[in-house]
Amino acid sequence: MALVLALAMPMLVADGVAQGGCLSAAEQRSAVRAGEAVRPGSIGRRLGGEVLRLNLCRQGGGLAWRVTVLQGDGRVVDRVLDARSGEPLR
Repeated sequence: MALVLALAMPMLVADGVAQGGCLSAAEQRSAVRAGEAVRPGSIGRRLGGEVLRLNLCRQGGGLAWRVTVLQGDGRVVDRVLDARSGEPLR
């Protein structure tokens, strides 16, 4: 059963199903178009690394980008950014 779930989960995420308070791919595009979130492409430049994972999620009554970044020194770090400004929250 665990193997089936492990194989099915990437397909669910790829299809844009929201997970754990995060928006689906279509909801993310809509939020960016409405100006509720900065464009995803600008986030990697702001953080100075390669974005490995990026999710737009509901947090504290607003939206936040949850980002996993591979930094130039090889470290992998998780960041949370304000969706509108792109500024780090933690």
